[in-house]
Amino acid sequence: MQNVVLSIALVVTAALAPGACVAGSEPGLCRPVPAPRQQAQGYAHGSGRTAGAGLDDTTVIVYDDGTPQTWWCSDKDSFGAAVRFTPAAYPCYVVGARAEVGCDTTAGGRQVYLRVFDDDGIGGLPGTVLYEQLRRDVPQGHDTVFRDYDLTSPVTIDSGDFYLCFWQKSSFNMYFSSDTHFDSMPREWWFLPGQGWVTPSGMDAADHLIRALVLYPTGVEESLKPQAASRTRGPAIVRSVLFLPNGASSSPGTSYLLDMSGRKVMDLHPRANDVRALAPGVYFVLEAVSGRPSAVGVRKVVISR
Repeated sequence: MQNVVLSIALVVTAALAPGACVAGSEPGLCRPVPAPRQQAQGYAHGSGRTAGAGLDDTTVIVYDDGTPQTWWCSDKDSFGAAVRFTPAAYPCYVVGARAEVGCDTTAGGRQVYLRVFDDDGIGGLPGTVLYEQLRRDVPQGHDTVFRDYDLTSPVTIDSGDFYLCFWQKSSFNMYFSSDTHFDSMPREWWFLPGQGWVTPSGMDAADHLIRALVLYPTGVEESLKPQAASRTRGPAIVRSVLFLPNGASSSPGTSYLLDMSGRKVMDLHPRANDVRALAPGVYFVLEAVSGRPSAVGVRKVVISR
Protein backbone atom coordinates (compact mmCIF):
# COMPACT_ATOMS: atom_id res chain seq x y z
CA MET A 1 0.00 0.00 0.00
CA GLN A 2 1.40 3.33 -1.09
CA ASN A 3 1.00 6.43 1.04
CA VAL A 4 1.05 10.10 0.13
CA VAL A 5 2.27 12.49 2.82
CA LEU A 6 0.59 15.86 2.46
CA SER A 7 2.19 18.91 3.99
CA ILE A 8 -0.64 21.45 3.98
CA ALA A 9 -0.18 25.08 4.82
CA LEU A 10 -3.07 27.51 4.55
CA VAL A 11 -1.90 30.40 2.40
CA VAL A 12 -4.57 32.89 1.33
CA THR A 13 -3.56 35.20 -1.49
CA ALA A 14 -5.19 38.33 -2.83
CA ALA A 15 -5.42 36.81 -6.27
CA LEU A 16 -7.46 33.85 -5.08
CA ALA A 17 -10.57 33.29 -7.17
CA PRO A 18 -13.87 32.47 -5.44
CA GLY A 19 -14.04 28.77 -4.68
CA ALA A 20 -10.39 28.15 -5.52
CA CYS A 21 -8.00 26.22 -3.33
CA VAL A 22 -6.27 28.17 -0.58
CA ALA A 23 -3.91 25.45 0.58
CA GLY A 24 -0.69 24.54 -1.16
CA SER A 25 0.11 20.86 -0.76
CA GLU A 26 2.40 18.13 -1.95
CA PRO A 27 1.90 16.37 -4.29
CA GLY A 28 -0.82 18.12 -6.25
CA LEU A 29 -3.57 18.29 -3.66
CA CYS A 30 -4.95 21.26 -1.85
CA ARG A 31 -8.11 22.17 -0.02
CA PRO A 32 -10.51 25.11 0.15
CA VAL A 33 -11.24 26.70 3.51
CA PRO A 34 -13.20 24.08 5.49
CA ALA A 35 -16.88 24.87 5.82
CA PRO A 36 -18.36 22.43 8.36
CA ARG A 37 -22.04 21.77 7.81
CA GLN A 38 -24.63 19.48 9.27
CA GLN A 39 -25.43 16.17 7.63
CA ALA A 40 -27.45 16.71 4.47
CA GLN A 41 -31.17 16.49 5.11
CA GLY A 42 -33.48 14.08 3.30
CA TYR A 43 -31.17 11.06 3.17
CA ALA A 44 -30.84 8.31 5.72
CA HIS A 45 -27.34 7.73 7.08
CA GLY A 46 -26.06 4.20 7.42
CA SER A 47 -26.26 1.16 5.16
CA GLY A 48 -29.63 -0.35 4.34
CA ARG A 49 -32.69 0.82 2.50
CA THR A 50 -33.29 4.53 2.20
CA ALA A 51 -36.53 6.47 2.27
CA GLY A 52 -35.63 8.88 -0.51
CA ALA A 53 -38.22 9.54 -3.21
CA GLY A 54 -37.96 6.97 -5.97
CA LEU A 55 -35.35 4.93 -4.09
CA ASP A 56 -37.53 2.60 -2.04
CA ASP A 57 -35.91 -0.44 -3.68
CA THR A 58 -32.38 0.90 -3.60
CA THR A 59 -29.78 -0.01 -1.01
CA VAL A 60 -27.18 2.60 -0.11
CA ILE A 61 -23.73 1.30 0.88
CA VAL A 62 -22.19 3.86 3.23
CA TYR A 63 -18.79 4.12 4.91
CA ASP A 64 -18.69 7.85 5.80
CA ASP A 65 -20.17 9.56 8.88
CA GLY A 66 -22.31 11.95 6.86
CA THR A 67 -20.78 15.19 8.17
CA PRO A 68 -18.69 17.21 5.67
CA GLN A 69 -15.50 18.68 7.06
CA THR A 70 -13.19 19.56 4.17
CA TRP A 71 -13.30 20.03 0.43
CA TRP A 72 -10.33 18.92 -1.63
CA CYS A 73 -9.14 19.72 -5.15
CA SER A 74 -6.09 18.82 -7.21
CA ASP A 75 -3.80 20.67 -9.58
CA LYS A 76 -3.20 17.45 -11.53
CA ASP A 77 -4.93 16.46 -14.75
CA SER A 78 -6.54 13.01 -14.64
CA PHE A 79 -6.92 12.96 -10.85
CA GLY A 80 -9.49 10.66 -9.25
CA ALA A 81 -11.08 10.13 -5.81
CA ALA A 82 -12.54 6.67 -5.24
CA VAL A 83 -14.17 4.47 -2.60
CA ARG A 84 -14.12 0.68 -2.55
CA PHE A 85 -17.48 -1.02 -1.90
CA THR A 86 -18.31 -4.57 -0.79
CA PRO A 87 -21.78 -5.82 -1.79
CA ALA A 88 -23.88 -7.70 0.74
CA ALA A 89 -24.90 -10.32 -1.84
CA TYR A 90 -24.46 -11.29 -5.46
CA PRO A 91 -25.42 -10.50 -8.08
CA CYS A 92 -25.34 -6.83 -7.13
CA TYR A 93 -26.46 -4.15 -9.59
CA VAL A 94 -24.77 -0.77 -9.27
CA VAL A 95 -27.32 1.84 -10.34
CA GLY A 96 -25.75 5.09 -9.16
CA ALA A 97 -23.65 7.11 -6.76
CA ARG A 98 -24.63 9.50 -3.99
CA ALA A 99 -21.88 12.02 -3.35
CA GLU A 100 -20.83 15.51 -2.37
CA VAL A 101 -18.83 16.70 -5.36
CA GLY A 102 -18.61 20.02 -7.15
CA CYS A 103 -16.81 21.54 -10.08
CA ASP A 104 -15.13 24.76 -11.13
CA THR A 105 -16.39 25.62 -14.61
CA THR A 106 -13.63 28.23 -15.00
CA ALA A 107 -11.08 25.39 -14.98
CA GLY A 108 -11.80 23.71 -18.28
CA GLY A 109 -15.59 23.49 -18.02
CA ARG A 110 -17.57 20.61 -16.57
CA GLN A 111 -15.06 17.82 -17.11
CA VAL A 112 -15.92 15.54 -14.19
CA TYR A 113 -16.48 11.86 -14.91
CA LEU A 114 -18.15 9.12 -12.87
CA ARG A 115 -16.42 5.77 -13.22
CA VAL A 116 -17.10 2.28 -11.90
CA PHE A 117 -14.00 0.10 -11.59
CA ASP A 118 -13.66 -3.62 -11.03
CA ASP A 119 -11.30 -4.72 -8.24
CA ASP A 120 -9.19 -6.76 -10.67
CA GLY A 121 -6.17 -4.44 -10.51
CA ILE A 122 -2.93 -5.37 -8.77
CA GLY A 123 -3.61 -6.22 -5.12
CA GLY A 124 -7.34 -5.63 -5.55
CA LEU A 125 -6.90 -2.01 -6.68
CA PRO A 126 -9.13 -0.48 -9.38
CA GLY A 127 -8.56 -2.21 -12.69
CA THR A 128 -11.09 -2.64 -15.48
CA VAL A 129 -13.34 0.36 -16.13
CA LEU A 130 -16.86 -1.08 -16.06
CA TYR A 131 -18.62 2.23 -16.64
CA GLU A 132 -17.69 5.80 -17.49
CA GLN A 133 -19.83 8.88 -18.02
CA LEU A 134 -19.15 12.59 -18.26
CA ARG A 135 -21.37 14.18 -15.59
CA ARG A 136 -22.43 17.62 -16.71
CA ASP A 137 -24.89 17.71 -13.79
CA VAL A 138 -22.15 18.12 -11.15
CA PRO A 139 -22.97 21.47 -9.50
CA GLN A 140 -20.74 24.52 -9.61
CA GLY A 141 -18.69 25.33 -6.50
CA HIS A 142 -17.90 23.47 -3.30
CA ASP A 143 -20.83 24.46 -1.08
CA THR A 144 -23.16 21.68 -2.15
CA VAL A 145 -24.96 18.71 -0.58
CA PHE A 146 -25.40 15.04 -1.36
CA ARG A 147 -26.72 14.45 -4.88
CA ASP A 148 -27.65 11.25 -6.67
CA TYR A 149 -25.91 10.40 -9.94
CA ASP A 150 -27.80 7.60 -11.68
CA LEU A 151 -26.02 5.35 -14.17
CA THR A 152 -27.52 5.13 -17.64
CA SER A 153 -27.54 1.33 -17.27
CA PRO A 154 -26.80 -0.92 -14.28
CA VAL A 155 -23.37 -2.44 -13.75
CA THR A 156 -23.52 -6.09 -12.69
CA ILE A 157 -21.16 -7.24 -9.93
CA ASP A 158 -21.05 -11.04 -9.69
CA SER A 159 -18.24 -11.32 -7.13
CA GLY A 160 -15.69 -9.29 -5.23
CA ASP A 161 -15.71 -5.53 -4.72
CA PHE A 162 -16.15 -2.51 -6.96
CA TYR A 163 -15.03 1.12 -6.84
CA LEU A 164 -16.95 4.32 -7.48
CA CYS A 165 -14.68 7.12 -8.64
CA PHE A 166 -15.15 10.78 -9.51
CA TRP A 167 -12.45 11.75 -11.99
CA GLN A 168 -11.37 15.14 -13.29
CA LYS A 169 -9.95 15.66 -16.74
CA SER A 170 -8.36 19.04 -16.03
CA SER A 171 -6.58 20.43 -12.98
CA PHE A 172 -8.72 22.15 -10.33
CA ASN A 173 -11.88 21.09 -12.21
CA MET A 174 -13.33 18.97 -9.38
CA TYR A 175 -14.03 19.47 -5.68
CA PHE A 176 -14.70 16.45 -3.48
CA SER A 177 -15.67 16.34 0.16
CA SER A 178 -14.48 14.29 3.13
CA ASP A 179 -15.98 13.76 6.57
CA THR A 180 -14.67 14.20 10.12
CA HIS A 181 -13.06 10.78 10.64
CA PHE A 182 -10.88 8.27 8.81
CA ASP A 183 -12.67 5.09 9.84
CA SER A 184 -12.48 3.36 6.43
CA MET A 185 -8.89 4.04 5.37
CA PRO A 186 -8.49 0.80 3.33
CA ARG A 187 -11.49 1.84 1.23
CA GLU A 188 -10.41 5.40 0.35
CA TRP A 189 -8.18 6.04 -2.66
CA TRP A 190 -6.71 8.83 -4.76
CA PHE A 191 -5.31 8.43 -8.24
CA LEU A 192 -2.30 10.66 -8.83
CA PRO A 193 -0.69 10.76 -12.31
CA GLY A 194 2.79 9.30 -12.17
CA GLN A 195 2.08 7.51 -8.87
CA GLY A 196 -1.08 5.53 -9.46
CA TRP A 197 -3.55 4.64 -6.71
CA VAL A 198 -2.50 5.86 -3.27
CA THR A 199 -4.02 5.99 0.20
CA PRO A 200 -5.01 9.50 1.35
CA SER A 201 -2.98 10.76 4.28
CA GLY A 202 -2.00 14.00 5.94
CA MET A 203 -3.92 16.88 7.42
CA ASP A 204 -7.72 16.34 7.45
CA ALA A 205 -7.54 13.16 5.36
CA ALA A 206 -10.79 11.33 6.02
CA ASP A 207 -13.52 9.20 4.44
CA HIS A 208 -14.80 10.52 1.11
CA LEU A 209 -18.49 11.41 0.94
CA ILE A 210 -19.13 8.96 -1.88
CA ARG A 211 -21.81 6.30 -1.48
CA ALA A 212 -23.02 3.47 -3.72
CA LEU A 213 -26.61 2.99 -4.86
CA VAL A 214 -27.20 -0.70 -5.57
CA LEU A 215 -30.01 -3.16 -6.14
CA TYR A 216 -30.32 -6.71 -4.87
CA PRO A 217 -33.13 -8.30 -6.94
CA THR A 218 -33.66 -11.01 -4.33
CA GLY A 219 -34.72 -8.42 -1.76
CA VAL A 220 -31.54 -8.78 0.29
CA GLU A 221 -30.67 -5.81 2.52
CA GLU A 222 -27.26 -4.87 3.84
CA SER A 223 -28.02 -6.82 7.02
CA LEU A 224 -28.58 -10.11 5.24
CA LYS A 225 -31.50 -12.20 6.43
CA PRO A 226 -31.00 -15.99 6.42
CA GLN A 227 -34.29 -16.65 4.64
CA ALA A 228 -33.45 -14.35 1.75
CA ALA A 229 -31.26 -16.94 0.06
CA SER A 230 -34.08 -19.49 -0.08
CA ARG A 231 -36.48 -17.34 -2.09
CA THR A 232 -37.58 -18.53 -5.51
CA ARG A 233 -36.68 -15.80 -7.93
CA GLY A 234 -38.63 -14.93 -11.03
CA PRO A 235 -38.50 -11.91 -13.32
CA ALA A 236 -38.67 -8.63 -11.42
CA ILE A 237 -38.80 -5.00 -12.50
CA VAL A 238 -37.08 -2.42 -10.33
CA ARG A 239 -36.53 1.19 -11.41
CA SER A 240 -37.11 0.41 -15.12
CA VAL A 241 -34.73 -2.55 -15.10
CA LEU A 242 -36.11 -6.06 -15.68
CA PHE A 243 -34.07 -8.68 -13.85
CA LEU A 244 -34.03 -12.31 -14.92
CA PRO A 245 -32.65 -14.85 -12.43
CA ASN A 246 -29.33 -16.52 -13.12
CA GLY A 247 -31.16 -19.73 -13.94
CA ALA A 248 -32.69 -18.17 -17.04
CA SER A 249 -31.37 -19.52 -20.32
CA SER A 250 -28.20 -17.78 -21.45
CA SER A 251 -28.54 -18.90 -25.08
CA PRO A 252 -29.20 -16.04 -27.51
CA GLY A 253 -32.81 -15.76 -28.65
CA THR A 254 -34.32 -18.07 -26.01
CA SER A 255 -35.85 -15.42 -23.74
CA TYR A 256 -38.17 -12.70 -24.99
CA LEU A 257 -40.45 -9.98 -23.75
CA LEU A 258 -43.87 -9.93 -25.41
CA ASP A 259 -46.55 -7.26 -25.30
CA MET A 260 -50.28 -7.90 -24.77
CA SER A 261 -50.77 -8.74 -28.45
CA GLY A 262 -48.05 -11.41 -28.31
CA ARG A 263 -45.60 -9.32 -30.33
CA LYS A 264 -41.94 -9.66 -29.36
CA VAL A 265 -40.67 -6.28 -28.18
CA MET A 266 -37.16 -7.23 -27.09
CA ASP A 267 -34.73 -10.09 -26.50
CA LEU A 268 -33.87 -10.76 -22.87
CA HIS A 269 -30.77 -12.08 -21.17
CA PRO A 270 -30.04 -13.16 -17.58
CA ARG A 271 -29.64 -10.41 -14.98
CA ALA A 272 -30.31 -6.78 -15.95
CA ASN A 273 -32.39 -5.68 -18.95
CA ASP A 274 -33.10 -1.99 -19.51
CA VAL A 275 -36.83 -1.50 -20.29
CA ARG A 276 -37.02 2.29 -19.95
CA ALA A 277 -37.84 2.67 -23.66
CA LEU A 278 -41.00 0.55 -23.36
CA ALA A 279 -44.42 2.01 -22.68
CA PRO A 280 -46.04 1.25 -19.31
CA GLY A 281 -48.31 -1.78 -19.34
CA VAL A 282 -48.55 -5.54 -19.01
CA TYR A 283 -45.92 -7.71 -20.68
CA PHE A 284 -44.98 -11.38 -20.69
CA VAL A 285 -41.55 -12.94 -20.22
CA LEU A 286 -41.20 -16.04 -22.38
CA GLU A 287 -38.18 -18.26 -21.73
CA ALA A 288 -37.08 -21.77 -22.60
CA VAL A 289 -37.36 -24.32 -19.81
CA SER A 290 -33.94 -25.65 -18.85
CA GLY A 291 -33.40 -29.22 -20.12
CA ARG A 292 -36.63 -29.18 -22.17
CA PRO A 293 -35.95 -27.45 -25.51
CA SER A 294 -39.55 -27.78 -26.70
CA ALA A 295 -41.05 -26.30 -23.52
CA VAL A 296 -41.37 -22.65 -22.57
CA GLY A 297 -42.30 -20.77 -19.42
CA VAL A 298 -44.39 -17.59 -19.43
CA ARG A 299 -44.54 -15.03 -16.61
CA LYS A 300 -46.44 -11.77 -16.49
CA VAL A 301 -44.64 -8.54 -15.55
CA VAL A 302 -45.94 -4.99 -15.28
CA ILE A 303 -43.95 -1.94 -16.34
CA SER A 304 -45.03 1.24 -14.56
CA ARG A 305 -43.60 4.73 -14.20
